[in-house]
Amino acid sequence: KNLALGIVDFLQKSIDDGTVNSDDKESIEVAIQCISDVFGVDVSQKESVYGNRDLLDIYTAFEKVKEKSAAPKAPKTSDADADKLKQEGNAKLLAKDYEGAVECYTKALDISPENVVYLSNRAAAYSNMRKHELAAADAQKAIDIDPSYSKAYSRLGLAKFALGSYHEAVDAYQRGIDVEGNGGSDAMRKGLETAKAKANELDELAAPSSTADSSSSAGAGAGASGMPDLSSLASMFGGAGGSGGGGFDFASMMNNPQIMQMAQQMMSNPNVASLMNNPQIKSMAENLQNNPDGLQGLLNNPDIANLAKSFMGG
Repeated sequence: KNLALGIVDFLQKSIDDGTVNSDDKESIEVAIQCISDVFGVDVSQKESVYGNRDLLDIYTAFEKVKEKSAAPKAPKTSDADADKLKQEGNAKLLAKDYEGAVECYTKALDISPENVVYLSNRAAAYSNMRKHELAAADAQKAIDIDPSYSKAYSRLGLAKFALGSYHEAVDAYQRGIDVEGNGGSDAMRKGLETAKAKANELDELAAPSSTADSSSSAGAGAGASGMPDLSSLASMFGGAGGSGGGGFDFASMMNNPQIMQMAQQMMSNPNVASLMNNPQIKSMAENLQNNPDGLQGLLNNPDIANLAKSFMGG
């Protein structure tokens, strides 16, 4: 009955607004009368049933809903999909397809961004790609999410060790052992031991000499402060106060902490003193000063290159 009322109302409005032309008006009026009689409806009842809407409004809304329901829906993702991607990533990791593994783990993380296993596994893939900064970031995020996930500490320790941050590696491995309990796993203990050895070496290099005697255990060529005395080496190449042969500026070198650390390691070698007195080395220095091509010309000499490579351990 309500539907018949809506149809009658629609037909009457179609006459009133001119939708129905004059030739068909009489036929529609007959239809309105017949429907009203059969279903016992009166168009004056429309507002009590439909309010300020009508059958056309309802039909238009229905069409919009139908269009939305017919539109293609994006496939739903689930934890099962993420786990499948993780398994694919694991297989690629074993096959040494590290980029493929990262791609799989990243897609899994798009579905489950706080899954510590996916983060830890991607850290392992990054480490194998020598992208240690990214590996450390993933491992640290996993730890932040779940501090009880021990494997993330191992990933972080490995990444920090590869970056040369040995003290941070020690801290990561120690925390991992604490989380594992019972003294930690063999792998975690081995990582800690290796990181501690490197950290101790770094501390020893950074520590000043205990004596001002240049002939002390700090090693031949060490200065009173424990830093290497490069004066003899500098004088060979034109003096420490400025540029030597070929623009070789020892003053700038000795202001560079990385160069000084390398020199400290080198000067602690007992063979260095004898090397300084080697006539071939002195001749090399004289050639450097007199060589118009400077240091670059010297470095292009294959004999000198082989000597340097041998001295620096390959």
